[in-house]
Amino acid sequence: MPPPAENLPLFQSWLSAHRGIVVKVARSFASSPADVKDLQQELLLQLWLSLPNFAGQAKPSTWIYRVCLNTALMFRRGAARRDRRLAPTCPYSSSPGTTLSINLKKTSVFL
Repeated sequence: MPPPAENLPLFQSWLSAHRGIVVKVARSFASSPADVKDLQQELLLQLWLSLPNFAGQAKPSTWIYRVCLNTALMFRRGAARRDRRLAPTCPYSSSPGTTLSINLKKTSVFL
């Protein structure tokens, strides 16, 4: 459940003070500019959704960093899974990760 609307000013003030944490974590964990933007959006969403869980036991900057770090780790795991599923491989290849188009060129020599 999203936080109540009265938390918006607090959230905005924290982001204006600690926006660098979000940017730094996104740049550290994403491999392309498009992924950096996607990850930044995911980090901001998770920060907003996690706001009701902030117990005040840590500084806001520490809490923001931990939420961003955990979200970025999950993003990286998901990206690794997506990459494995999207990379088509040829069953006739002796080297893993060789794409289908390269293998088709190799096998056409034998036809």
